[in-house]
Amino acid sequence: MARTIKFRIWINNKMDYSPETFTGWLNDNFIFDGYDEGKEPIVMQYTGLKDKNGKDVYEGDIVKGTACNGQIYWLDSGWVLDPIPTDRFATPLHYENERVEIIGNLYESPELLSN
Repeated sequence: MARTIKFRIWINNKMDYSPETFTGWLNDNFIFDGYDEGKEPIVMQYTGLKDKNGKDVYEGDIVKGTACNGQIYWLDSGWVLDPIPTDRFATPLHYENERVEIIGNLYESPELLSN
């Protein structure tokens, strides 16, 4: 079974999950409709995993894990949960899989990154 490839975009201080926004590739860059020239959207990819409530987990999400809260990002060859506070090592996300709960993301709730 193939993994679903989805993206969300942070631009103009809002999160956009609309698949119609992303229209293609040009010179290894995303092409978007409906955004002002010069405003660079931040693109986050769906990890292919869901949290314990069935919500899609995306790059940049902040989650509550079994041992700590953390930020989701891609490291070398897989998605990881980077602990907050950062005095621990990143954990491969698939170890936590459906035990994490999304509590926010880097852009809408950055205060969750502080201790």
